[in-house]
Amino acid sequence: MKNIILISVMLFVTVSSFCQAEVISELTKSDYLRKSKNHKITAGVILGSGLAISATGGLIQLHDNDATDWIPDFRGAYIAIAGGCLAVISTPFFILSGVNKRKAVAISLNEQTFLIPERSNIVTLSLPVVSLKINF
Repeated sequence: MKNIILISVMLFVTVSSFCQAEVISELTKSDYLRKSKNHKITAGVILGSGLAISATGGLIQLHDNDATDWIPDFRGAYIAIAGGCLAVISTPFFILSGVNKRKAVAISLNEQTFLIPERSNIVTLSLPVVSLKINF
């Protein structure tokens, strides 16, 4: 009985694994440009937010720095540091934007004209061409 259950489970596992094929989608130039634009917008928003939070923290620190208190208050400094960290976090998004833009430039689909001799004339023919730029 145990062998029958074990064999049936193994059969179902192998059947389902053969039936599920991975679909690998090829990204086009427009996909890479869209990803680049989205990463650039995200990075700009994060950078702007970080700088605004840092400026706000600096203003809070300047305003709350009273000489009458014996206990120093660093709330503004902590907020400014958090804003600086947020601004630094935007760096990978700028890098990803550049990487995707370079990939979009490397893959291009355009038309190239060819001169083809036909009988006694030369005919120009436009054909679609896929070009791939390879960097070493």
